[in-house]
Amino acid sequence: ATCVLSLVGIRISTGRRHQIRLHTAHAGHATACDSKYTSLDTYVMDKVWCPRNFLHRYRLTFKEKDVREKLPRDLAEVLQRLLPRSDASAQAQADWLRSTSSWSECKVLGNLSA
Repeated sequence: ATCVLSLVGIRISTGRRHQIRLHTAHAGHATACDSKYTSLDTYVMDKVWCPRNFLHRYRLTFKEKDVREKLPRDLAEVLQRLLPRSDASAQAQADWLRSTSSWSECKVLGNLSA
């Protein structure tokens, strides 16, 4: 079976990873391999191709400290196996795998919780 996925960059000003998972699930787009906010069937199907919840804190900023962390190896391997739908998707995938994506390049979709 084919599964269509989106790689999404989410920028929050406060909060925790749990809140990102909750809000994306509420908007109908739960994170991959999320045992808490998806059905058991979806979780089991996701687990076949993804070893854990596909959620990564790429950048964390506190007042004057800015920490960036590239995608962990296990998630990078998963992302590398996915087939992009277009040239733009292929470029975004390559950028994330090289850790060269920047917030200025992310498109703003608006308020998903509205």
